[in-house]
Amino acid sequence: MTLRLNRAAGSPQWYGNWPRPGRPPFMASDAYRVLLTEMRRYVREEVAGRAFLISGHRGAGKTTLVQRVIDDLGDELFRDLTKTSVPAASPTQPSLARRPQRPLLVKLHGPSLLADELPRPGGGEKPKLPPSTPGAGSKSDNATSETAKSDPQAAAPTSNTGTAHGALIQITIALYRALAREFAEAYAVHARAAYRVEADDQLDIAAQFQLDLDRAPETALLRAYWERLADYAGAMGTKTISSGILWPEQIASSFAAAGLPDQSAREIVALATAAQAFQVCSGAVRYEQSRKDSASYEHTTESKAGIDAKDAVNRIVSLTIGGLLGFGAAGTVGISPVAGAGIGLLGSLAVTASVKRSARQERNEDYTFIVDRSIQTLERDLPLVIERVREAGLAPVFLIDELDKLEISDQHEESTTPPGPDAQGPGEIKPIDKPNGTRKTVTELIRRLKHLTTDFGFFCFLTGPDYFEEVQRKIETMAFPEEHTYFSDRLFVLYTPDELDTFLRSVMTSTAPPNSPDSITDETARGVLARVIIHSSRLNTIDVVRALAHDWTEDGSYKIPSGTLTSQPRYRIAVGVQLAIEVVLRSTTLAARTARDPRLRQIAVDTLYMISREWERGETEIDLSDAALAKYL
Repeated sequence: MTLRLNRAAGSPQWYGNWPRPGRPPFMASDAYRVLLTEMRRYVREEVAGRAFLISGHRGAGKTTLVQRVIDDLGDELFRDLTKTSVPAASPTQPSLARRPQRPLLVKLHGPSLLADELPRPGGGEKPKLPPSTPGAGSKSDNATSETAKSDPQAAAPTSNTGTAHGALIQITIALYRALAREFAEAYAVHARAAYRVEADDQLDIAAQFQLDLDRAPETALLRAYWERLADYAGAMGTKTISSGILWPEQIASSFAAAGLPDQSAREIVALATAAQAFQVCSGAVRYEQSRKDSASYEHTTESKAGIDAKDAVNRIVSLTIGGLLGFGAAGTVGISPVAGAGIGLLGSLAVTASVKRSARQERNEDYTFIVDRSIQTLERDLPLVIERVREAGLAPVFLIDELDKLEISDQHEESTTPPGPDAQGPGEIKPIDKPNGTRKTVTELIRRLKHLTTDFGFFCFLTGPDYFEEVQRKIETMAFPEEHTYFSDRLFVLYTPDELDTFLRSVMTSTAPPNSPDSITDETARGVLARVIIHSSRLNTIDVVRALAHDWTEDGSYKIPSGTLTSQPRYRIAVGVQLAIEVVLRSTTLAARTARDPRLRQIAVDTLYMISREWERGETEIDLSDAALAKYL
């Protein structure tokens, strides 16, 4: 009979209309259990933040470890919220003391995070300060005006600000991208559910929402998307506008019943705040608010006198006619002719006089407020973004990966000691005892961003064994050095033979009937093949995965029959050497010394596999001197 390989992921779990993908088999370890426990405390808000140093050889599975912890913790949270009934809120207070959160993976490329160049339109530029803001003097005809301007050219840098500031920009961009991806996927899940009930333009709207997120939409547009989804949800008998989109309807509705009905508003606030910070990093943004007040008072007094010839003739004629009429009428009414003429003259008399005085008073007041959205504000704005993201139900986990890749180009400076009087050759070359570029840059980064790494997020720094060893050596040889408080914990990823054996046996199965002679042979062959793979991989997980990709057919059957695996000498020798190594690793003396020092355990493992490496290379003699061993390690 033959063995079969089964690495398929498990069946997806459905929570209403919300799928959680199945997980493939995983190699659990002590580092996994520690990281899972601490991240669970962070998600439950028992701690404000955490910073983990995760080290190990290349291919040890550091990135896979963090990703699997995030996936398993999310699955655990979905199961608990679905199975546990949330009590209804009382009229005076909610029944939930805190809003449940699930981890949000934010991946950061370590070499880019520590680089001197920033992602800018038109190519990378070194972190520099923008030019000084021009004087506020813009006018507007409106009493109040608000403008937003984006000008990439205006952000042309002029001076360097250092690695930490560039890291803030990279973190902000990565956080928004991860947040946008999470919201786009959640929106699409709800849109597909509505489409299945009553097909309309739900899928097109979900696609447009994803595209708009790339442009950092304004709050009003986000609100419109939430309302549009609420219209679809109303046809399904749900209330998505109040329960939000980040959770399945069953879970989200329990939040509202527990006295937390503002999930949708918190989601919009979190996404809008992150979008504003993203705009700062992707282009220069200036928000300007102007107000113009003016008041004036005018009083005019004018004196005027003049003679018009034409008007004067008209007035003389009028006086003559008026006098004659008055003289003629005097006899009729019984008054003297002189009095009648006087009355006629007065009726025709017109006096022109104009008096004008003027006084003017005016007051103008211009007020311009420019919101500082420059890169320099990220240090205080980024914690606010993280807080609002957590208030919406997502707990960012920042994975700073591939920091060990920087060590390829890092070189220790060398100094030459003068030759002694008895020396025959050139001086001895000794490396200067100082940190290389990677360790120096990581140290500077953590020192500058310590307020973020300890109080505003869960940070995982993935490095090689060299940086781990230097930090460990400083802590052991100095009284509470600076590195003592850099990290909440330091994990060294190293799997034991038993952990790898458990994983390999879980993915290798037998096709023989249970309790049959063939099944006994397959079981023995499974144990042999597991130990052969462990020996050839030297406890390195990537080599274990590679071994599972060779010597298997397309249908998953092992090319070598089980009987051959248990009888061929080369397999039996490999198993014998592997079992001998395991006996030494389990010895009381070595186990006691390496229990609290994973780096020392790695050195012991590398040393024990030295003979196997030389044997695979075809060497017939092995040099076990201290010098040869030091060169090998």
